[in-house]
Amino acid sequence: MTISSEVGLTLTEVASKAPVVPAKKYWSASLGWETLQPQADAITSSYIATAADFGKVLVCSGSSIAITLPASSSITEGWKLTIVNENAFVSQSDSATVHTATSSLTPIGKRNVVVLRAGSNTVEGVGTELNGAALVIPPRDCIDIWYTSSGQFEAGYSTTVGWRDAPASFAPLGSHANDPAISNIGSSFMRAYEFTDANASHEKEVYYNVHLNHDYVMGTKVYPHVHGFSGDTTDTTIIGFGFQYAAVKGMGQQALTLSGATTYAAVAMNGTPYTHYTIETSDANAIPPTNLEPDTVISFRCFRDSDNVGGSGDNTTSSFWMTIADCHYLSTEGGTPLKAPPFYL
Repeated sequence: MTISSEVGLTLTEVASKAPVVPAKKYWSASLGWETLQPQADAITSSYIATAADFGKVLVCSGSSIAITLPASSSITEGWKLTIVNENAFVSQSDSATVHTATSSLTPIGKRNVVVLRAGSNTVEGVGTELNGAALVIPPRDCIDIWYTSSGQFEAGYSTTVGWRDAPASFAPLGSHANDPAISNIGSSFMRAYEFTDANASHEKEVYYNVHLNHDYVMGTKVYPHVHGFSGDTTDTTIIGFGFQYAAVKGMGQQALTLSGATTYAAVAMNGTPYTHYTIETSDANAIPPTNLEPDTVISFRCFRDSDNVGGSGDNTTSSFWMTIADCHYLSTEGGTPLKAPPFYL
């Protein structure tokens, strides 16, 4: 998280000021301690927060989003809001393209979420804003903002939500021409399932199920991905995977969707042999929150899009050795503020 130069505090200093409260409890001067299950609202354009947003998680995805904080006259001590910037940093042009809510002279990229103060309220005790922005939230970051007894807003790394993994055990099912073979990863000591550059209709595939835990934040996306290694190759080509899936609520609420849906992900190899890669769906290709809740089971057929039938961009002849399959999800029980390196800023 980046704070304006006028504020003059590092994020570590800001985070150290965060109030210590019981997990998932929020203080309200009028209500006392209130236990809330964070409810996520999808934000795709600029938004003006109100007193009714107390305890909410705003999951922002889109360009040039600005969140305006409520006026102090409408809230009391302990009012709290969590903001998640779900955008990915795609290219340098994201920073070069200026956020429309800020001055044209300010180098704030469009994929950042800016927080604006209402009227004369201060953020971290400072009333002067950086060309309109009191706070800048970079891509993949989660922060909490709360209103204090001193009549100002403060901010720090989120203790309300964070990113966690939902791991799965995967394997071929039965005996089929599309089953990957277990082999040594190049000339290393380690063995894993080898996803070769197979022709169309013979792409290597495995099956697994992901169970959503009870700390899943309702209304948020889930990001399927796989981990694995390249072999002894200096290729800088692209490896692509497809995820055919069906998300089904538990407790007898829904039936399995027979055909499911399919999404794709890819990564460009960096030319270093035996590199560990994470191939994860983008924001646009993540699993939407429809049918997602605690105890939802997401059934997967995961396959290498080796002939680029699905348009993942796979154009390499190199093999990929898959070691782990899991999903990133937003959790109410902590985790990291970022779901990709550096994880902690």
